[in-house]
Amino acid sequence: MKGYFAHIKRHSWVVLACILIAIGIGVLPARTQPMTYQATSLLLVQAGAPSTTYSGGPTSAGSSADNIVLATNYAAEIPTRLVMQYVLKFDPELQRSHYTADALIQDVLPTIAKTVATISLLATATHPKDAVLLANDVAKGFSDYIRSLSQQNLDTSRKNLTDQISSYQQQKASWEAKISSLPTNTTLQYTVYNNNLIDTTRTLDLLQTQLQTLPLTVNGNVSIIELAGLNTVTSTPKGLITLASITGLGLLIGILVMLLLIFLDKQLRSEEEVKEKLGQAYLGGLSNSDNIKTSPARPTGSVAQQLSDICANLRLTGVLAGQWQAPQGAILLITSPQTAEGKTSLAEGLAATMARGGSTVVVIDGNLAHPSTRLAFGKNDAGIGLSGLLKDRGTLDDTIVSTGIPGVWLLPAGSPLENPSFLIEQRMPGILKQLRTKANLIIIDGPALLSRADTLLLASMADGVALVVDARHEKLQLLVRSKELLSSLVHTPTGIVMNHLPRRHNDSYYAIAYPAMTPSEKSLAVQTSTRGKGNISSIPPLSWKESVSL
Repeated sequence: MKGYFAHIKRHSWVVLACILIAIGIGVLPARTQPMTYQATSLLLVQAGAPSTTYSGGPTSAGSSADNIVLATNYAAEIPTRLVMQYVLKFDPELQRSHYTADALIQDVLPTIAKTVATISLLATATHPKDAVLLANDVAKGFSDYIRSLSQQNLDTSRKNLTDQISSYQQQKASWEAKISSLPTNTTLQYTVYNNNLIDTTRTLDLLQTQLQTLPLTVNGNVSIIELAGLNTVTSTPKGLITLASITGLGLLIGILVMLLLIFLDKQLRSEEEVKEKLGQAYLGGLSNSDNIKTSPARPTGSVAQQLSDICANLRLTGVLAGQWQAPQGAILLITSPQTAEGKTSLAEGLAATMARGGSTVVVIDGNLAHPSTRLAFGKNDAGIGLSGLLKDRGTLDDTIVSTGIPGVWLLPAGSPLENPSFLIEQRMPGILKQLRTKANLIIIDGPALLSRADTLLLASMADGVALVVDARHEKLQLLVRSKELLSSLVHTPTGIVMNHLPRRHNDSYYAIAYPAMTPSEKSLAVQTSTRGKGNISSIPPLSWKESVSL
């Protein structure tokens, strides 16, 4: 949390600037706004109040919580066109004052209390009398609206009972007529007809009793407890409301901009920030192109130039010093803070680029827990692989395979190993020592730095580390953590390669030397045209005769 507070403190000036700009923008319209007046009327919601209940309708008083829920529903119903059109018909004075339903919705604000089932109606107008008129008419109109709904329900109940009584009266007359048509009361039909007549008469009496208990009128459960008066009207400069609204909008925009800056501040957005925020060498970047994804071994266009620049910058920045010449070939570990950031594509692309310059390159799949490098080179058979060498099963001659790319050989991982750290620490130095005598450059496609300790072991055996960073979403704190792991535990020269960079135009080449080469305040920064730079063909071809079996 301290980190977040530090970022907020750093960027809080943005919020202040947005507020000041909003105030400056809001002053002019605020001056042109007239004075406004406000009046308030108060409604009480009480379910089950006297004269609101009847048989077949609402019969019991609701609890205070139920009344508050009902008041909340009513407060949401008031600012609707249906209710406001009823209010306009309730008092023609509103229409004579040229008010519309939409104007009432805008000028009257209902609010409810938290502990009491009351609804406050705050009316705003440019004249005191209009404010009183709006507050009182909406209160009276809505109260009558609820009463009319209750009366409609009562009338519906009375009509239903009346219709049923009329139907049963007809049935009664029918049974009486059938009984009268019988010759004697001893016939079999007499008993049936008489029983039906008794049942019909009993039901008819019950319905008539229910009808007699229904009132002719009913009240609604919303009553007025306070009407607005001229003595209660308050005045508010409308300009202040406008200014406050615009200022609030400026505050909201300022907070959003500040959060955006904080989000961007926690990302590595450009090559220059590699030195500023990480203090690491910058080896180059790969543009956001499908070419590097589909065929990293045969790059074209700008991607080919970028890979060539990275190869040259490995030496220029001091990340991979020396001549890269067998019998003392150089070892480069390629890793990344997290998985799926382009390590394998970079390893394949660098190997192919170096081989075209005449060097012999061996690519090692160092991710023994989740091997995948062989698939990038189109090799389905894992063979003995590195895991077999670590277990002393076979030799380099048995494990290294040709990739099909002239000058590029592959040491696949072999069968997956769950806990290879001990074997790497004990046997990997000997394997790398043999490879140094046979190849100009050994590239280890290692696991993600923050996923396993194996990466740090491999870094301690390498001459340099290329840390691949996905420029689209990599967080700065993860990069700082990765840097601290490498600098504090293995002290191996490390350079950053930014992947998925936006495409650029001319003069995009940029490099920063490894900090150990120059004082931090004088870090080497080279920024010039890509024309004529990074051509690795100047590296002398070295001798690993491909005709000789390994």
